[in-house]
Amino acid sequence: MAITINGSGSISGISTGGYPDGSITAADLASTLDLSSKTLTLPAGSGGKILQVVSTTKTDSFETSSTTFVDVTGLSVSITPAATSSKILVLVHMMIGANWWSQIPGINLVRNSTNICQSTGGTSENATARPINYSDGEGNSAAQLMSQPLVFLDSPATTSATIYKIQCEQMSVNRQKNSTSIGGTSTITVMEVSG
Repeated sequence: MAITINGSGSISGISTGGYPDGSITAADLASTLDLSSKTLTLPAGSGGKILQVVSTTKTDSFETSSTTFVDVTGLSVSITPAATSSKILVLVHMMIGANWWSQIPGINLVRNSTNICQSTGGTSENATARPINYSDGEGNSAAQLMSQPLVFLDSPATTSATIYKIQCEQMSVNRQKNSTSIGGTSTITVMEVSG
């Protein structure tokens, strides 16, 4: 096929691989690669690589006495996966407090509006986590501040923006329950892992 330089400034007739090596440089390419509505295919053997990391740190406090799960303000993160085959590794570390003797604190991990990593072991009080009781050493539960980690590998199967967030009930985040004397910080980090 003949190579034709059209009056519009375009060139036709060049077959795939028809440019000599080195004839197109990085400076010739657009600074932003738009993969919207495209499928990203990675070379064989590239699965399991971290493609991107997004993290949020919450330093202020949050408290709820609700017996149903509510969003923890400021403890969410949004990520847009590059491929539907990607997995999302969710890493959460929370500092929490609760009145263990009178309440049943709970934590849910949520993708957009869907609960994920849910227990099926209980008949009515299932959640992602139910923090253990803290004892003051004399057999009495105490409203102390404790660390709560969560780790989950999710398969959202989407290339749309996806929000991961924490919901809780009957507990406080980043400080003791019903007290302001002791505080901490909480984080939620998501990593896209290639499929």
